[in-house]
Amino acid sequence: MPRSAKAEAARIALLIGNSDYSGEAALPNAASDASLMESVFADLGFKTYFVQDLIARTGSDPLQALEEAAIRADIAVIYYTGHGMAADGQNCLIPVVGAVGSEQDVRDTAVPISRLLSILAKASYFGMVLFNACRTNPWSQQIERDSGLRGI
Repeated sequence: MPRSAKAEAARIALLIGNSDYSGEAALPNAASDASLMESVFADLGFKTYFVQDLIARTGSDPLQALEEAAIRADIAVIYYTGHGMAADGQNCLIPVVGAVGSEQDVRDTAVPISRLLSILAKASYFGMVLFNACRTNPWSQQIERDSGLRGI
């Protein structure tokens, strides 16, 4: 049974693949994984937004664009692949911004999952985060050993 235009317009997905971290922290497969997931969601009738190497949580913000689209959506999905860490008890995605050498750096540059969840809550029916993240901080041993992702 073909999907109606309304049904297709009511499903949105943001796919973020952060690969180009500096130095040893690079994740060469992250952007290609996100691109593959974009194809999967597009085939399922989602309007997709693809971001390779999210720079920071300020300025031109794809999360803001998704938030505006989520208000009109029935289903909203965010797929993230890249580095992830916890700061102040919150899991965060780490933009491609350079070294993260302290928990303060995480607070200053990272995007908390709580922000993603608040965006998804605007969809009228369902929202989901798929968080495919490395759990450790490859930039520094100074951050507490327990700085990896926390249970969700």
